[in-house]
Amino acid sequence: MLLSFVTLLFCVAFAFTPSQADQSLIAARVNTAPVIDGSGEDEVWADAKAITVSDKRAKVDVKLKAVYTNDMVFFLVQYQDTSEDRLHKPWIWDKELNVYKTGNLRED
Repeated sequence: MLLSFVTLLFCVAFAFTPSQADQSLIAARVNTAPVIDGSGEDEVWADAKAITVSDKRAKVDVKLKAVYTNDMVFFLVQYQDTSEDRLHKPWIWDKELNVYKTGNLRED
């Protein structure tokens, strides 16, 4: 778990501009874990302080929150998404070569 947390911190630190990397995401202590349902409307997120960073590659602002219990850390990551992208490198049939090729789509 600690390795996953450290990896996430490195990813966040290098994905954004230096001024954004100077921000601190401080996890709020909660008694119960948030409901993992993709909505972010659970009450445990109410007291967590949010920071906003900009993802240069996707050109979108990302709002981050964190909470923790005695043995777990949870992150809420929210951003505007204009399309529902569920496929990641789907195989596409090439009739001319009679083979499947890896497509360019990426899920988010």
